[in-house]
Amino acid sequence: MEDLIREIERYTIEIMENKRLRDESHDSGHAFRVRKNALDIAPNGIDRITLEICCLFHDLGRAHIDKETPHAQLSVQYALPLLEHLKVSNIDIILNAIGRHSFLNADDDDIYTIVLKDADRLDALGVMGTYRILQSHHTQEEVIKDFKKVLEFIDMLRTPNSKKLALPKQMFSELFLMKFLKERSP
Repeated sequence: MEDLIREIERYTIEIMENKRLRDESHDSGHAFRVRKNALDIAPNGIDRITLEICCLFHDLGRAHIDKETPHAQLSVQYALPLLEHLKVSNIDIILNAIGRHSFLNADDDDIYTIVLKDADRLDALGVMGTYRILQSHHTQEEVIKDFKKVLEFIDMLRTPNSKKLALPKQMFSELFLMKFLKERSP
């Protein structure tokens, strides 16, 4: 299984680090942090290999130029041929989680989708989340809008461990936004 994960990691880096298409706020580092978050918050009994693959492939579509198609749908399109080639089990679970990760919470989300959403939202908070917001926007208004959106994520988290991990990150993000708003206006 370790060889499978290494191949998945290699493919993630290859796609997400394409310099011509690269979205630095959704690079391979983001995918690896989401994986770490997911493994930290995953409940007992979840298949960790399946979860790792969901996390590593969840934003592959962000590396694509087609801005008309939702990135989650593009991520599924990137992931499917490699998953089939590698004869990965649980392909339906993986593709479902990837395809639904960017949507609002739904009652019919399975545990892999729930953990992936929470892990992804955790990476939007705190120091790295702040860095990602700042480097992906060009105006102060865009930064403020994104921070306000991200600060709502804590109320969307559904796993007990994600809520615990989110609190210090949330505090950092709130403090940063407060100081940003104070210092930008004389």
